[in-house]
Amino acid sequence: MSRIVGIDFGTSNSSVAFHDGKSAQIIEMADGSRLLPSIIAFDQDNDVLVGAPAAAVGKLAPLKCFRHIKRLMGTVFNRVENVNSQVVEGDDGFVALKGPDKTYRPQQFGAVLFATLLDAAEAQYDERPDGVVVGVPAGFKDPQRAAIREAAEIAGIAPDRIWLMAEPVLAAIMYAQGRKKFSTIAVYDWGGGTFDFTLLRCKEGKLEVIGTRGNATLGGKDVDEILVRHCVRFWKEKTGADLGLHSLTMARIREHAEGTKIDLTGNPRSAVRVDYVSTDGGDGIQHMNVPITREEFEGMARSTVEETFIPCRELMAEYAVTPAMLDEVILVGGMTRMPLVHQMVEKEFGKKPSSRVSVTEAVALGAATYAAVAIERRGGEDFLLKDKATHTLAVETLGDIPFVVIKRGEALPAERVVQLTTSKDNAAVVGFHLLEGDSDKASRNSLLVRDYPEVSPGAAGDPTEEYRVRREVDSSIHVTHLGSGRVVYSSKGAEPA
Repeated sequence: MSRIVGIDFGTSNSSVAFHDGKSAQIIEMADGSRLLPSIIAFDQDNDVLVGAPAAAVGKLAPLKCFRHIKRLMGTVFNRVENVNSQVVEGDDGFVALKGPDKTYRPQQFGAVLFATLLDAAEAQYDERPDGVVVGVPAGFKDPQRAAIREAAEIAGIAPDRIWLMAEPVLAAIMYAQGRKKFSTIAVYDWGGGTFDFTLLRCKEGKLEVIGTRGNATLGGKDVDEILVRHCVRFWKEKTGADLGLHSLTMARIREHAEGTKIDLTGNPRSAVRVDYVSTDGGDGIQHMNVPITREEFEGMARSTVEETFIPCRELMAEYAVTPAMLDEVILVGGMTRMPLVHQMVEKEFGKKPSSRVSVTEAVALGAATYAAVAIERRGGEDFLLKDKATHTLAVETLGDIPFVVIKRGEALPAERVVQLTTSKDNAAVVGFHLLEGDSDKASRNSLLVRDYPEVSPGAAGDPTEEYRVRREVDSSIHVTHLGSGRVVYSSKGAEPA
């Protein structure tokens, strides 16, 4: 029989779950852990390692270790921040990763993570899953979503057996189950690479998204960088050496900074310790030991945590939702384990946040529940999800102006027919440029596809070609040229364009 699993494909850690008809359960990895570190590395023979063994390599040879892969998938190279020596430009203009033997696309590394999760499910149930519901950041645009879809395909899942759903919505499913009373829920989802804030209404299995805002480039990785910069300043003051000039040393510091951040979650003090660090000839080689208290770290990180509330306030203002109207604030994502985040979220919304479902497992459990109840219709209660478009779809017009086709916040699924017109007399060709984004400047939005159909000569402003643009409930996009029936763009099975 077929088996669909739920996957949280995370920036820092990933997990997989299955719903047995009664409840969703996390599937353990081969080593017994419930989380798979989202890390890829190469050993001395250039064989690929994944998870904990890869993390061990990273401590000794950080340039042969690759982290935060999800954040780079489907991303144009010239839009990447904090580029390091591992990140290069691919032939298609998107990000590529420089391995020890050749250059890889992030999707290839993502496929290794997917395959490892599917292996764990197969070992548990003696049957390899043939379908996946994958959680993705609500703020991801279609090229990023398409890259995650492609990674699942490379791992062996057929395109029509891949469902991508917003992470905050999947997490909310675990809290919405069994609720008889009408409730308004806020999901504060801060992971290793992204931040999302989502407002939802739920009652008796019906889950309706009010709206979502977030920051696709703000995650735990950025908090790690606060510690990294602190270490660089500390070393500069102590030895005079500028470690920013040493790429290998910087990579090693980043490896240790994340561990120190996690250590400070449960301890009042810790230290970033890195052996054999250069002093640029001052006193030769020394061992780095940068002590730091939780109070000091929280003082440095407070402004970054404060940044997460900007999209929260914008979304609540747009839909006239006040903190007093919220029945529950749900925490999701590894960064929400940080005590400072708990404190600041409680102060912002005026109520203690809830994490009664594990913050690192809620997405995978929700994905497995969605697979069982909404797709396979087995187990659990009746379920209905009403989602909304996170980004606007538009067509570029003259003067760098986007003509809105499906607006951000519109209920899904949504469909529109776009009719093009010529801009000058006797034009032989018209251009259809589909954009995704919310800027009032067409050039600032993401270009999904260009199409140039030939037209019969006519007067300027005459109607010509028609395109049907459709966005499904899973946010996938499909565009058809109505005159010929030709599929111009499809999220499912299409590479980023």
